[in-house]
Amino acid sequence: MKKIYNVILIGLVLSFSACEKEEITPSALFTASSTNVKVLENITFTNLSTNASSYQWSFGDGTTSAASSPTHSYSKTGTYTVQLKAFSASGKKMSETSISINVTEIGGNAIFWMSSGDYYVTVTLSNGAQGTITKNFSAIPSCGTTGGANFSDLTPGVYGYYATDGNAYWNSTITIKSNTCSRMQLLYSSSAPEKVKGEQILKQKE
Repeated sequence: MKKIYNVILIGLVLSFSACEKEEITPSALFTASSTNVKVLENITFTNLSTNASSYQWSFGDGTTSAASSPTHSYSKTGTYTVQLKAFSASGKKMSETSISINVTEIGGNAIFWMSSGDYYVTVTLSNGAQGTITKNFSAIPSCGTTGGANFSDLTPGVYGYYATDGNAYWNSTITIKSNTCSRMQLLYSSSAPEKVKGEQILKQKE
């Protein structure tokens, strides 16, 4: 009887050992909705890991998550390493992988406008972007208003600009700030209509 008991006990031990050995190592894998984003833009991370029961995310900015497929955003510019660790059911086996996320400032917008004239004024920024003023405004327009020379999602900084209607021209600079609408009015000069400069009269947040 004792021998039979010992055989059964050894069999159970071997069985449990076999179960432990059969646990498969996870394979960590994920994708990001975008790896180049703006500040505060949400990124969705899709978990494609296999043979895993739990997860640990590190977003590179001091924050973590245990969700399967989390969403995250960054409050500052920079390059962040996002790491995913995938664990087996027992927690004894783990796999990890990572990707880099590049975060840049929210772009700024601009509109060039005029209150008088009979013309089409083409505005060219120093980065090569172009827009055209096609009508007069009786009040200061908002960025994106039809008829103004509109520019969107510009990297913050100082831009040179050149504007012309084929006769007069304007040549100066405009400052673009993050998440801000910069408005530039171009004025005709009665004393020298063939060569005048624009005057920036208002900058404000949208």
